Amino acid sequence: MPRRRRRTDKGSDAQQPRVDDFFYDNPDAPEDAAQGGETPHGDGRSDGDADGPPKGAEPESADAPASGDRPDESSAPSEEQDERATEPESVADQQGTRADRPVGLEAEQVEWPDERDPWVEGPAEPDEDGEQTGRQRAQGEEDFALRRRGHPEDDPAHPDHDALAAARRRRLRAGGRWVRLAAVVAVAGTLVWAAGSGQIGSVDLAQALGHEESTPGESPQTAGLSVITDAGVACVGPELVGLDDPSVPESEQTISVWAGSAPSEALPEGITPTGDGAVTLDVIAPGGAAGEAAEGDAQEDAGEGAAEDPGGSPAEDPGGSTGQSAQTATRGDAAKLAVSGAHWVRVGAAGSMGAGLAASQVSVSLQEQERGLATAACLEARDDTWLVGGGNEVGRVERLVLVNPTGNPVTADVEVLGALGVVEVAGGRGVVVPAHGRQVLLLDALAPGEDRPVVHVTSVGGPVMAALGERWLEGTLDRGRELTTGTAAPATSLLIPAVPAPRADSADTAQVRVGVPGAETAVVQLRALTSEGPVRVANDVTTVNAGAVTDIDISDLPVGTHAIEVVADTPVVAAAQVQRRTDPESVGDLAWVPAVAPTDGLLGVPLAHRGDQELGRQLSVASLEGAGLAVVSVSGGVSESAPLEVPAGGQVAVALDPEIEGIWLQVTNGSASAAVITSVEDELGTLVAGLPVPEAPLTRQVRSVAPWLP
Repeated sequence: MPRRRRRTDKGSDAQQPRVDDFFYDNPDAPEDAAQGGETPHGDGRSDGDADGPPKGAEPESADAPASGDRPDESSAPSEEQDERATEPESVADQQGTRADRPVGLEAEQVEWPDERDPWVEGPAEPDEDGEQTGRQRAQGEEDFALRRRGHPEDDPAHPDHDALAAARRRRLRAGGRWVRLAAVVAVAGTLVWAAGSGQIGSVDLAQALGHEESTPGESPQTAGLSVITDAGVACVGPELVGLDDPSVPESEQTISVWAGSAPSEALPEGITPTGDGAVTLDVIAPGGAAGEAAEGDAQEDAGEGAAEDPGGSPAEDPGGSTGQSAQTATRGDAAKLAVSGAHWVRVGAAGSMGAGLAASQVSVSLQEQERGLATAACLEARDDTWLVGGGNEVGRVERLVLVNPTGNPVTADVEVLGALGVVEVAGGRGVVVPAHGRQVLLLDALAPGEDRPVVHVTSVGGPVMAALGERWLEGTLDRGRELTTGTAAPATSLLIPAVPAPRADSADTAQVRVGVPGAETAVVQLRALTSEGPVRVANDVTTVNAGAVTDIDISDLPVGTHAIEVVADTPVVAAAQVQRRTDPESVGDLAWVPAVAPTDGLLGVPLAHRGDQELGRQLSVASLEGAGLAVVSVSGGVSESAPLEVPAGGQVAVALDPEIEGIWLQVTNGSASAAVITSVEDELGTLVAGLPVPEAPLTRQVRSVAPWLP
């Protein structure tokens, strides 16, 4: 509502209160400055024509005190107030005083000597006598006086006026104090948020709250980069089990999980973690409750780092741990576990082991109707993940695995893009993943019959780790298995770091799947990045409709493993699919390699092994701008480093020894993306899997905060 200046009534020096005086408990304001020898009144009259009350208003009793006056205050203005009332102010000064004045008992009244009263709505047009105050203001005063007489505390003639007015002043003063306290808390909270989010470099809470010093004995947190001393990632566990539908048969599956921190040789100069620390693996039961741990080869694969409950049974804890765990306190070494059933694995690092944490999982089977190889990195949970994979071929089934590593339930929404556009998803809204829980959904139930799905997972209440497990069994013919994690966020430039070309005299295929999340049609260009530089592919330009997905064939790649650059005129998501078959009717396998955002930090991952199965591995590193790297491999507790140069717009593939237990890439100049292609050979053919090499964070930004306690 519009605010009004105080006015002086005829025949009295008492001041009428403004409406906001009752809320803010403001002190008396100085009288209006005289203009041309006459003091203007709020009803549009000068001193020369102020005889009698305004039209329509009843005269106040001479014996009753002016409404709003406090008994202990004088109604006469002080000399200081007179000086302020008559002192001319610039418009800028008035605006600054109005905007910056405090709210509360110390608030200062502001006079506006302009021709137009800022507290009255509408222009103050001249009246017939040429007065600039106008009839509009007088009418407003009449309305205000009439409204006040409808309340006993505002009517001086009412017998209970004094008591009611005093009670209201007490209420409003108390309310004012609460308002001021809330304002201080809001300001302090805003400053703390801004400091943590990078909006400001530092914040001193004592200074922000008007105190001279910080809390004694509390040393302020220093701003800058700090070496990470606590980190965590999640592994989704066996992707083929855990569906909450007894009508869908599930076979047994066991995976291996390896986790560790980067060896000291891979750390850049200036990163020297000190003190004690450890990397710990914990197997978490579905739903966040304790359940059966993996048995048999679980402890056999875990090695010396495994820890077992002395009582021989799973031990419950608030995080849902089954009691099966493993630990290492040596950089470059890996903590190892084998996990069966519908469990996921929590990986944590503390102290000197926090910097450079990474983990991966692998599963492999050569048995008929279970044949396949799948690898995946264990990653931090996110609240926004894009997954590219799956298909509608006969016998091809995809499972969306959601893991909640937090202590609160999380609600996830699942959207699907398809060949013809956005798919109407059945049951994809409001999927609740319990605290420390795991939820598995059939993609075919969410988007039945979709040929080329791209899945978008968002969450509210906390982040989730999302992955897409895939099994393709055509009748009794094994076509492949894979577990793929999130691809790079939608962008106009993407890099898929490793795509094995089809082999000669085989039924191998290679494709790039591109999805367009936005509302505009995308023109997509592809090119292969090789050790010799960029190479064109046959289907180098493709148009993809808004909200739609298409598969682009790149089977004409040169022999070997290469990277694929994806460029579009609107943001897209992408991943490459590779199929390995000796002939069209033979068993085979498939792999997905998502796009990976280039980085100039540390890349790396322990390479999980499964039993005594020998796994062939090839590292592929790609760069758009060119990069220099130091490649550190770990085997048998020994780290070896070798330099690697990647040309601009190029890619370099390096064969890895099967005994290597971890690979780490320190980018010394430029930026790069990397992936590891894993393969297994037997008499029936080749199994293949893709593993994007994740970034292993070393430092985090710390904002300076000087604490204060009241």
